[in-house]
Amino acid sequence: EVRASHSAGASKVQVNEIFALAFMHSGPSGFREVYDQAFDYMESYSDPQTEMKWPDGWEPDPDAFRSGLDFDNVDFGAGEVELLEAWYADTIGYTPQSVQFLIKQNPRFMKAHRAKFEAALKTGGLPKQIVPYILIHYNMNRGFREGIREAALLGKAWGMSKGHIVDAVTLGTGYMAGIDGVYIAQEAIGDLLDRWE
Repeated sequence: EVRASHSAGASKVQVNEIFALAFMHSGPSGFREVYDQAFDYMESYSDPQTEMKWPDGWEPDPDAFRSGLDFDNVDFGAGEVELLEAWYADTIGYTPQSVQFLIKQNPRFMKAHRAKFEAALKTGGLPKQIVPYILIHYNMNRGFREGIREAALLGKAWGMSKGHIVDAVTLGTGYMAGIDGVYIAQEAIGDLLDRWE
């Protein structure tokens, strides 16, 4: 995949941003495989002659990820829960139950996870839209309805087209989900796609 990314024109910064996103979901055990397979190659990785081509409107925007939380403090400070909830309300329209649960039951973990999310694309190598695109694909592979919906709503808020969302769903069928994975996508976002303008 790293070599394919190089062939497609991905810079070293862009590949490392993908690794940052991947680490959030695979942790140390998953990243051991990345280290075994790609570390030596990444040491000598040189930016390709041509740059990756992105759809119109897909641009880096590190500020889009920022909620306003103070990550120098491991605990939520005064008003910070409201800041996080406002970020979700402004992007997908609601605070996911997973976030609500962690704010209440393990707020330090929630804040640490959010810090990783906000820093993953901070170097500005990748367009912000790649995050919902990847999360749709990832959640298709896992069969997670809520994750597909949250990612699609984030993508819509960040300017992805209906076609981009459908492409991400379709890509998910080709890796692990298979065509049967479309059942969960229909449950998750069928109504959203039907109303998409």
